Amino acid sequence: MAAITLKLTRRILAYVWLLGVTSTRSLEIALNVMRKISLITSSFFDELAGELLNGISNDDSLIDDPRWPGISKNVLSKLLNDGYGGLTSTPPINRSSMVPKGFLVSLSNLFELPASKAFWETVAKRRRRLFAILVIASTALATYLMSLIIYFRSGALLGYLMLFAFAVLFAWISVGFWTALVGFISVLRGVDRYAPKAKARGIKDDTRVALVFPIYNEDVNRVYAGIEATYRSLERTGKLKHYDFYVLSDSNDPDSWVCEELAWAEWCERLKAKGKLFYRRRTRNVKKKSGNIADFCRRWGRNYKYMIVFDADSVMTGDILVQMTAIMEANPKVGILQSAPKAIGRRSLYGRIQQFATYVYGSIFAAGLSFWQLGDAQYWGHNAIIRIKPFMENCALPVLPGDPPFGGEILSHDFVEAALMRRAGYEVWLSYDLDGSYEETPPTLLEELSRDRRWCQGNLQHLRLFLLKGIIPAHRFLFLNGVMIYGSGLLWFCFIFMSSLQALLDVWIEPVYFPAEYALFPEWPVWYPGWAIFLFIVTVVLLFLPKLLGLYLVIVKKRQDFLGEPASLCQAFFLRRFFRCFLLQ
Repeated sequence: MAAITLKLTRRILAYVWLLGVTSTRSLEIALNVMRKISLITSSFFDELAGELLNGISNDDSLIDDPRWPGISKNVLSKLLNDGYGGLTSTPPINRSSMVPKGFLVSLSNLFELPASKAFWETVAKRRRRLFAILVIASTALATYLMSLIIYFRSGALLGYLMLFAFAVLFAWISVGFWTALVGFISVLRGVDRYAPKAKARGIKDDTRVALVFPIYNEDVNRVYAGIEATYRSLERTGKLKHYDFYVLSDSNDPDSWVCEELAWAEWCERLKAKGKLFYRRRTRNVKKKSGNIADFCRRWGRNYKYMIVFDADSVMTGDILVQMTAIMEANPKVGILQSAPKAIGRRSLYGRIQQFATYVYGSIFAAGLSFWQLGDAQYWGHNAIIRIKPFMENCALPVLPGDPPFGGEILSHDFVEAALMRRAGYEVWLSYDLDGSYEETPPTLLEELSRDRRWCQGNLQHLRLFLLKGIIPAHRFLFLNGVMIYGSGLLWFCFIFMSSLQALLDVWIEPVYFPAEYALFPEWPVWYPGWAIFLFIVTVVLLFLPKLLGLYLVIVKKRQDFLGEPASLCQAFFLRRFFRCFLLQ
């Protein structure tokens, strides 16, 4: 009981402090309220509202420095008296279940290939065969040239390890090269004819969509400013009646709770969105973001046909929201439709570099992914629309047995959810050609590395899920691809270390020119410097040509009005490469 009393006292103090009431008066109000109320009721908000409203009207000195000048007395009384702030800030619960299932892991699962049904699946198989041929052929040729360049004796383990590491790394960069190249061609040709389209029937009158914003100790003003931008954009489309907004808080900082609740009340009044904008805070942060979304689905998922998942820093225009909803309406087999968000809102050097990259050549990589994957695309966890019913039935996630990094809560949940949705027979598409989807990137390298650490742990967990029952081969490849995003760094280190060790051995160990007894002729080491230069040039082309193709597309498609004239655009392009290399030292 004492713990409950202390918690309520702190919460009341936090409220009155944020409203600008002087600290001495805050303590006095809190103590008076706690003396009067009974702990078995929730009437302390009524008492507090009366104390504050009477005090504000009778004593102007009560307000020291108004921290929320936009809040009127009307909002204040609602906030404290009508149960706002997580008490009645949500619609009535319409409970349904969402239980993990089908997480059997076995080597035999690799040989279970689902039968193709849709026409696009046949097309996807042909495209992926071509993709595999291009990657394997280029890797085999480069590895052969590398074997000529590296001089090592027959049976030398170090040399073969170097060749193996080189082959894996070259295959890794060639995957990106061929993806960007085919994306470049796709953008020039136009939209892929196999991609789902909205058709003409639009959105049904009874279709309801939930826009969910999971947050965790965020900058509250930034979050609600993004919600306001999306809300007003939807108003202009005339389709707002189909959409509800949910702020789903996992914040564990009491100051953040109060800020979120006050901001929610203020924005409800500002947008006149009572009954459209809801707020809920979980008391237990189970399974982080994926658990927050699952909690929403269990409570209110039955009320909606689709949900559009945002990040705290995401913004989407009303036009793209309506377009994506119409596409889902016209294509009932689409389970997830992922947009390709562009980076915005950063003023730091690192943030501007990231924004420049997404605008100049991010589109060709997204188009290339869409070309190879078609309806087997990945889900990035935000700025995507999801069909709720199959998501609830098939995409609940368990807690992996064991300790982190391979056990515990699934952190990179988005790739897993896409694989589970596809396993259930629903399609997952990446709509790279839809404009109006935005997000903010980390402003500094330290914040980027902090986020990457979480992603690294989550992607390493995919090694355990690679043998998951029923997963299609395309998503098994995506699991490995996610592991290679972080495993390639370790592999590069090993390759450089082995190369350095080989160079030292060549100096320390005296060569043997007559390895066989009674040999008539010596065996001279043969070097191929020409092939080394050629291989270096090929590697540089694979790394930098996609960027140049993206630059070319910006100029050809006449997007330089946004990014600057061609001369300044090219200058920024090369400066970006320099600064990125400098920042990563």
